[in-house]
Amino acid sequence: MLMHLPIPPKRQEHLEETPAPSARPDARRPHAGRCIAACGVLALLMSCDWVERANPVESAAPVVIAATGAPGLPVSEEGTTRWDSPWWGASDEQLESAVEAVGGRVSIGFKDPGAEAGVDTRGRLLASSSSVEDGLAMLVGRGARITYEYRIVPAVSAVIDPPEVRYLRAHPLVDYVEPVPTDYTLYSDGSWVVADSMWAAEAIQAPLAWDSATGTGVTIGVVDSGIDLDHSDLSPLSVYDCTGGSGQDTLGHGTEVTGMIAAAANGTGMTGAAYGAGIRVYRAYENKILDFDLIACGVDEARMDGVDIINISLGRSDANSLTADAISTAYDQGILIVAAAGNGHEYVAFPASMGNVVAVTAVDKSLQHLPDSPTGHQMELAAPGVAADTTAAGTDSILTTCLTTYNDPYCAAPGSSGGGGGGGGDVDCVIDPEDSEKENCGYRGSSSIAAALVSSVAALMKSHDPTLNPYGIRTRLRASAYPLGGSTPNDTYGYGLVQALDAIEIDLPPVPQITISGPTSIQPEATCLWTAQITDGMSPYSDPTWYVHSTTQVGTGYSYTGGEPGGNTGPDFKLIFEVTDQIGRTGSEEITIDLDEGAPPCLV
Repeated sequence: MLMHLPIPPKRQEHLEETPAPSARPDARRPHAGRCIAACGVLALLMSCDWVERANPVESAAPVVIAATGAPGLPVSEEGTTRWDSPWWGASDEQLESAVEAVGGRVSIGFKDPGAEAGVDTRGRLLASSSSVEDGLAMLVGRGARITYEYRIVPAVSAVIDPPEVRYLRAHPLVDYVEPVPTDYTLYSDGSWVVADSMWAAEAIQAPLAWDSATGTGVTIGVVDSGIDLDHSDLSPLSVYDCTGGSGQDTLGHGTEVTGMIAAAANGTGMTGAAYGAGIRVYRAYENKILDFDLIACGVDEARMDGVDIINISLGRSDANSLTADAISTAYDQGILIVAAAGNGHEYVAFPASMGNVVAVTAVDKSLQHLPDSPTGHQMELAAPGVAADTTAAGTDSILTTCLTTYNDPYCAAPGSSGGGGGGGGDVDCVIDPEDSEKENCGYRGSSSIAAALVSSVAALMKSHDPTLNPYGIRTRLRASAYPLGGSTPNDTYGYGLVQALDAIEIDLPPVPQITISGPTSIQPEATCLWTAQITDGMSPYSDPTWYVHSTTQVGTGYSYTGGEPGGNTGPDFKLIFEVTDQIGRTGSEEITIDLDEGAPPCLV
């Protein structure tokens, strides 16, 4: 029986959206030999192997792709950015020591001389191709070994002599030098129990939405631990291995996540929530120790492959400039990014904490937040991730795919009574957090699965309406979510439980419309009053802010008392009011104020 939840009232008007980017290529380009950083934390000093790599770069410098989507797609809330990387504030001595500790493995960004950065926080490319080419030549000339050349951001991964840090940091072409961070992945691995339920898909209305869309025409990139290449429910697939291997999943996590999205609707086992979507898998780690430049590699390859959505069901505690730039640029170029908020820590993990990433938390079958799940203002949506009663090996659990070689006495085909689930046969398993703590990884729950479900719903939406861009998808996801935890958004559930059918069908009101009342001609020394009235949008509204000349904030609230701004040299000035509605859309109005000695006095 389907789980029917109360749905928000339907909106009466439709929001005009920026058209999506043009059609993207589906086929991989020919392979060419490239050295990929494939060394884990246990073998940091080992040299990288030469492996076959897609998308060859013919010139000496990386090819930086220009934006093809709508430039400056709105970022919903302020979140983690490149400037939150801890290495911006590190001394040369601290950075050199950290680089030495990881065997000289670094990420290096390029910029134009005199510029603040090579990529801004919205993902817009600032560095010129000549600066990238000159910077790369400089690195090679100083003995750096380039292990990966990024195409969507002006950056490389490299191995350097640690004392080079001081020279490179001071170089006018270098944006940043950061050690490649290695950390335990903050994914939720769960344990296996027997189940025969698809309550998770039903709770998000996926089966109800399948009459409208199944994900066809949409491609999802899964950046994870790879995929079981022999699993019949997960083929055909396209796989790229950033670690230099075959793409084979040895952990099971990537197979679980991919199965939640796109396991085949073949009448056996479970069915992916967006089973009609195309899947491209990017293997970014081979054990629970994650080199975070490989996440940037996965995003880079996904962008080159023209995916529509990227799912990242993993994270870490600290920000990283390279990964932040890669994700921001992908979003700016029209790709929706969805990431797991994590478990076992009080704050939202990176990269889910970024403002241009959809942060997803997990709920149980009672739609309750897990006690060890994070909270924070970056939280955007919730989706099923775990069982309501973790001691019950039954219908409260979540069905997904697992490795065909998975050998666990509690992993069995749906409906069976247990027994050996490994040994070569395709197996559907369930995720349950009971006893999920593994060696060297204390994170429980399954926001990984919750993120995969949100990516699935996004795919259903874009399959139904291909013109939707990331902003349009996020707007509808928020407006149609089933509210949880009182007023929304909140730090625990964000806007609430994702709802597939409602997100497809919802009609949104226009963005907030603003009327500014007050004088449009004032005396140069006058102090006057202006007020703003708002219509449309979705109330309640937030962040009412006044600006002059577009960038200088002069007040907050729905009225402003002031006059000619200091330093103004022209015959007039611009007064702007902005406000954000409940689902993150910004309305703005601008008026021109003439300065006239003969203007009527202001009565303030």
